[in-house]
Amino acid sequence: MIAAACGWLLAALLTGSLVYCCLTIVAAISWKRQPAPRMSATPPVTVMKPLRGAEPGLAVNLRGFFAQRYPAYEVLLAVASPLDPADAIARAVMAEFPRVPSNLVYTGESPEPNGKVFALAALLPLAQHDLLVMSDSDVRAEPDLLLTLAAEMSDPAVGVAT
Repeated sequence: MIAAACGWLLAALLTGSLVYCCLTIVAAISWKRQPAPRMSATPPVTVMKPLRGAEPGLAVNLRGFFAQRYPAYEVLLAVASPLDPADAIARAVMAEFPRVPSNLVYTGESPEPNGKVFALAALLPLAQHDLLVMSDSDVRAEPDLLLTLAAEMSDPAVGVAT
């Protein structure tokens, strides 16, 4: 009796998960079909990226944010210390893009359980622009990412995008 009930429960959970996945796919397809919002201006953007360690693809991921087709943006990077292997990678990528305003900040070790939030909090006072893009170090950006995000944020009904 208990085994049968557990089987039905697992089947119900699996069915619910599959329905959720299908609805997510339908929503994504619907969103992709919508035309991008029109912007009257392109507000400047601050990109904030906490870094830790020399994870695979870090240099490529950083280059994607430095090579945006967007008129005005800055890139702020944070590492705990100059001894972090991400420091050398970040400095090398920054040197490849001298025309992109950027800054690398040493935050020290986080006294809080969430080091990423600690690093972002350290970067926030340095942000020169009101439109903020916070991105993990493992995110790879297409050249139009900032244009897409800025267009989405130009809608007064949108306050946060992910």
